[in-house]
Amino acid sequence: MRPEIFGSIFEQLTDCWRSYVWPGDAAVHIGIVNWVMGKWEGVKCLDGLATAEIPTSRSSSIDVTRAKHLAANAGLCFMGVTPGNDGFVLDEEQRAAILADDPKSEAVVKPFLVGRDVNREIDQQPTRWIIDFGKMPQEEAESFRGAMRHVRKHVYPTKHAGTRAAERV
Repeated sequence: MRPEIFGSIFEQLTDCWRSYVWPGDAAVHIGIVNWVMGKWEGVKCLDGLATAEIPTSRSSSIDVTRAKHLAANAGLCFMGVTPGNDGFVLDEEQRAAILADDPKSEAVVKPFLVGRDVNREIDQQPTRWIIDFGKMPQEEAESFRGAMRHVRKHVYPTKHAGTRAAERV
């Protein structure tokens, strides 16, 4: 919440829950903000704990709402990781199967956090994983049997569609 947009509403807040698990079957978190008309002089609470004030970040950690743009970053953009093929992206079940078959593959099966994980998940843990061989040569990647087996099954067929390589998988 930006102070220049919401003005003095922060003086009126009584309590705030940044992330509250929605009751029932829906897998959602909601934010709750309560305020009064006029300035609040009573006890304020942030995530159920008494606090002297509720900052604009609605967080007891560092307030980044006053962060400044860095001139050195002007004109730069970062898109994040783009796997190139959805076959490299794993859910927890696929990850567990690969590691059960080949524990060594843990070195190339890495957390794949995206903005949704950071913004929606309260614990900011990955909901997906990615096979990442980095720049290693194929001969070295072959030593990660479980990960390579998955790649052969889920990446090669689409990468080599219509070629003899797809028929060899």
